[in-house]
Order: sequence, then C-alpha cells, then structure tokens
Amino acid sequence: MAERFKDLARKQPVILAIPRGGVEVGYELSLKWNAPLDVIVPRKIGAPFDPELAIGALTEEGEVILDERYESGEFDRDFLKRTLEAEKKEIARRLELYRGGNPPLEIRDRVVVLTDDGIATGSTMKAAVLSVKAKSPKEILIVVPVASPESVSMLQPLVSGIYALDIPPHFMAVGQFYEDFSQTSDETVCRLLKESRERLKEGKGNHAQKDASF
Repeated sequence: MAERFKDLARKQPVILAIPRGGVEVGYELSLKWNAPLDVIVPRKIGAPFDPELAIGALTEEGEVILDERYESGEFDRDFLKRTLEAEKKEIARRLELYRGGNPPLEIRDRVVVLTDDGIATGSTMKAAVLSVKAKSPKEILIVVPVASPESVSMLQPLVSGIYALDIPPHFMAVGQFYEDFSQTSDETVCRLLKESRERLKEGKGNHAQKDASF
C-alpha cells in the first residue's frame, strides 16, 4: 500500500492511525514515507445484539455520531449511556498509554493521512475525520488496505481523497481480507509509536525512500 500510493509522500503528511490494528498499518506508511506517526482514538459503538456491528462511534472529544439507521433510537438508551461511559474511559486510557506523556502531533495546516486496518461501516473513521477537521488541517486523506463500497460513499464527501487497495463489492468484515487478523496488543502499539518518534527525532530517513522515485 505504501508503494502503491507513494506519490502521497510528496505532501509530507502527518499519519494518524486508529488503534489498534491501524497502528501497524500506519507504522509501515510512516516508515516508507518518512512521515511522523501518531494515534487518533475514536471508538466504535457496538450494537447491543452484536458488539461487532457499529451503530455509531465516539470521537476523542466525546462527540457521539450515530448511524442514521439508529438515530430514531430503536435500541436501549440505558445501553447507549453505559456504552458511552465505558468508551470514554477507554479513549482516555489509550491516549495516555499510547502517547506516553508526549503531546499530540500538530496538524494545523498539515496534510493528514488517516489510516486503519480496514473500513467496514465507516462510523469509526467518520469520527476520526470530524476530530481532525476541528483542528484545521490543510487536507484530510484516508489511506487503507480495504474498504466497503458503502463506507467509501459515506466518507468521500468529508475528505479530499480515499485511497484503498481494494473496495470489494461483496464486503462482510475487515477480517475476511487478512490471513492473520489476530488482535494487536497495547504493547505492540506503544512499541511502534515509540520507534517512530525516535526515528524522526534522530533524523533518520527511510532507507527505502532513497530508491523510490517520488
């Protein structure tokens, strides 16, 4: 993916990855493009009858974005309240743990690349987009390995571009496109972010970039 969309490196983007799996994807982009990497932590709101099915998402700032199919409130409001409280705590935990006391990257007037391991409903990515928009970036791009057609249609008006290796017509779940979709650990996320920060702090370029014709 980093090779396919390598022309985006000319924009000198800041890469914001959605944990946890998105950080592994974002790390490879940051390595290939010699770009700074940080996390953005929206949280999916799962349906009461199926936690894997998103009925909406929660931004880092606490804004609730419900899928229009569920805005009429055809589910337990007490369930929603409990879920939001739990997810707000999880957002705070992840931000503190993953950044390790470091401030978030400055994205004002910068090109921001948002990435994840894939996009199913698009709710979580939409929450990420809205969080970034509030910080006045120059441009927002989404770069992912795979996305559903429905999510692309929903997100396209919100960003400058969506780049995906595959947008398959028969999309069931992100995991169906991976040979290994085991959960990424907090430890892995922290390690990759730390390595990225240290590489840029030391001024190390990407050795692969020397051979790429940007």
